[in-house]
Amino acid sequence: MILEQEVQVISDVIYGDTDGKTLLLDIAMPAQSAGKLPIALCIHGGAWLWGDKAEPSESGMSIRHFAANGYFASSINYRLSNEAIYPAQLHDAKAAVRWLRAVRNRTFLGSAS
Repeated sequence: MILEQEVQVISDVIYGDTDGKTLLLDIAMPAQSAGKLPIALCIHGGAWLWGDKAEPSESGMSIRHFAANGYFASSINYRLSNEAIYPAQLHDAKAAVRWLRAVRNRTFLGSAS
């Protein structure tokens, strides 16, 4: 039996800014971790047209699950198709991956939830 770890969650972290829109993500990670953690990236559904990273029925709950099982997990928001023409949404997701790779070993200060 694997025991789930205590999780630290940080919401609304800026991972980029493009076309005047601030791009935000939520992070969840084990409260106690050592070494480089694998990354789990959750991208909400909605056909690039609607949705939000924090909706519990989408990826908002799963980042806590990933973190409790040893992952550095994140759920992103991206420019929706009514804000930017495709493939801007893919560019935003790729920017999130680059940002996550750069910061996954940093210590994050903030309130845990």
